[in-house]
Amino acid sequence: MDFKKPLTLQQEYLALLLLNLFDLFLTGWIFRQGGHESNRLANVIMAHFKLAGLAVYKVASVAVIIVLSEIVAQKHKETAVRLVMATCLFYLFLVCYECYGIMRYMASIPVGELSNSLFIPLFGLSSWFANPSLQ
Repeated sequence: MDFKKPLTLQQEYLALLLLNLFDLFLTGWIFRQGGHESNRLANVIMAHFKLAGLAVYKVASVAVIIVLSEIVAQKHKETAVRLVMATCLFYLFLVCYECYGIMRYMASIPVGELSNSLFIPLFGLSSWFANPSLQ
């Protein structure tokens, strides 16, 4: 692989990275709400290395797909495109499934408790909103 020339499938890789980051973002939110990881390998990594280890695992899995795609693209660009697009579809399904789970979770929370339990902890601003003197 020639590291001096640009990546073959830059836009596809960008889509894959964005979906992976969105998955990681949603997974972290789900964990903060008391959810769990469904992937057994990810559970083992979480048990040993916590959320940081899971983040490294998720990013490394995408890096492997990108490296493999670049190798394949040198001789069969269409196959590499299919590989990356199949991975994007998988991540898109995963993100949609996580969003569905989040919506089901939100539907189970009484309306009066929604403001403090959903999006504020997502951005780490719960103390800012809970304490008006910080505004």
